[in-house]
Formats: sequence, structure tokens, C-alpha cells
Amino acid sequence: MGTEGRPPAACRIHLPPRRQPHRFGGRPPKLRSRRGTAAPREAGHVVTVGEIPSGLPRFSPPMLRIGEVDGILPLAFAALLLSYMESVSAARAFAAKHSYKLDVRQELLGIGSANLLVAFGQGYPVAGGLSQSAVNEQAGAKTPLSLVFASITLAFCLLFFTGFLQDLPKAVLAAIVLMAVKGLINFREIGHLWRVSRLEFTVELSPW
Repeated sequence: MGTEGRPPAACRIHLPPRRQPHRFGGRPPKLRSRRGTAAPREAGHVVTVGEIPSGLPRFSPPMLRIGEVDGILPLAFAALLLSYMESVSAARAFAAKHSYKLDVRQELLGIGSANLLVAFGQGYPVAGGLSQSAVNEQAGAKTPLSLVFASITLAFCLLFFTGFLQDLPKAVLAAIVLMAVKGLINFREIGHLWRVSRLEFTVELSPW
């Protein structure tokens, strides 16, 4: 023992400091998000469609100023070129699959008419896409009348069912598109291009 009643430094036992209790008592509260629920982990987070504005667009003539024509014309030409190429590519894929003749002039007329009507609803430029056409085909569509029923169904969804779609995971939409497009991939033809021309094989895989 030391002169003051304490044991020598070699015999002292150092205990860890006692943890101070939380000021609220018990365990500290969990991290909460803005909605008041426990913040989800990044690995378990599911991205959903989110809130969709309900209602149909208001139809009115497009507002175009003279000073904006110079900037709009190059963008409009580029949008027309891209939409026409995408539409014709999709149409050729289905024409080859179902063995029917394709009229590219009719495709151009349809794209122009559709974009002319879309302008009165302040919408985006439209075109015929491969994924949408593949989903339409997998649903059993045989004639262009299926687009009329699809448009009516879409209008009803925008008017009455947008609240039911906001919690739909985006992965579900991606799975629908992938299941529809997989039937258009010809692996035998891709292998044939690999044996014949590596350049053509690279061009074939470039869109993917």
C-alpha cells in the first residue's frame, strides 16, 4: 500500500468507463426518415414508379414564336430522323418475323400524323419503338386496331387508376419489356455473323 492508502500502480485494475444512459432513457431512438418510419437500407430499397399526374392533357394550338424557329428546326429534324430510323427498324424486325411486306413511306406518313396530333397536346415526339411493339405482340395483337384499345385503356388509367400505379416497382416494367423482347433475339443469326464478319457482329451488338 502507498503512503495515501492506495495500491501501487502495478496492482491497480483499470475498469472501462461506464456508459452514460441516453437522456431519453433506454436505448437511443432509431434513425427515422421524413415520413416517420425507419430509414430503409440501401440494399433493400425498391425504386417505384412514384406519383403519376392524373387526367388527360389539355388540347390547344402549339405556341410558337418567330424568334424560336431557328433553334427549333435543327432539333425537330434530328427528332424526326431518329424516330423514323427507330420505327423502320422495329417494323422491319416484325416484318421479317411474320413474313409480310413493309411500306416505309406509310411508316413516315404515320409518324408525321402522330406527331402533328401530339403537338396539340403539348406532348413529346412519338415514334414506333421495338419494346412497345414487342409487348403489344406478346399480348396477342394482330391488327392496328389493338393500338386503339391500348389508347383507350391508357386514358382510363390516367383518369381513374394512377393512384394504384405509384407503388409499382420499376423492375416489374423492365421485366415485362425483357420478356417481350427476348423473342426477337436470334442467337443463331448472331453466331453466323461472328463466323462471317466480325465487323457486322460488332454492329449487331452495338445497340445492346
